[in-house]
Parts: sequence; structure tokens; C-alpha cells
Amino acid sequence: MNRFRSLALVLITLSLVPACDKDNPAGPDGNYRIDGYWDGRTSLNEDFFFKVKDNYIREINLPPGTVVSSMISYIENNTFSYSSGKFQMHGQFTGNQSANGTVRYGSVQGTWSASKR
Repeated sequence: MNRFRSLALVLITLSLVPACDKDNPAGPDGNYRIDGYWDGRTSLNEDFFFKVKDNYIREINLPPGTVVSSMISYIENNTFSYSSGKFQMHGQFTGNQSANGTVRYGSVQGTWSASKR
């Protein structure tokens, strides 16, 4: 009888552990592990990259080599939003290795996607 209770307790405990996708495991807080460099491309075929550290977008390197740096935007619930002058960038991390969003510079707008290096 004790073996049955032990097995039942293990099964109940395992059922309470949050499931995670092997390719996109989120942490206990629900946020993806995204620190590092990300390479992206806009719908206007422009390449860019950005750096994530400690839940902040720390640097964005835009064409043609314009660098915006420091603690640009805090990432909360796997999303971020940044705006400065005519430039706006919004994004969502859809996993540990993928992100996408929208970008706008003045009247020119498009979408973007990125993957972690």
C-alpha cells in the first residue's frame, strides 16, 4: 500500500510541474531565456541586430550602422516597446530562439523577425 501512495504522490507532483516545449522552454516566471545577440531582418530586407541582457534590450544596431545603446527597453511578459523620435520598435519573443514585431521610422513601417545567434 505504501508503494501505491508513493507512486500516486510522484504522479500528482509531476502533474503540477509546468510543461515546457523542448525548443522553447520558459522559466518558472513564464519568460523565455533570451540573453544574447539576436540577428534580424525587416520586411524591407534590411538586416539589424540587437543585444538582450538581464531583461533589457541593451543595444540595437540598425542599418546603415546606426547604434542605439544603453538600457533601451525593459522586456516584460516576453514583449518590449521602444520609441525615440521618429523611430519605433515593438517586439515579442516567441521562444528562446525567435522573436518578431513591427518597426517604424517616420512614415515607413514594416515587420521584422529575428533569431538568437
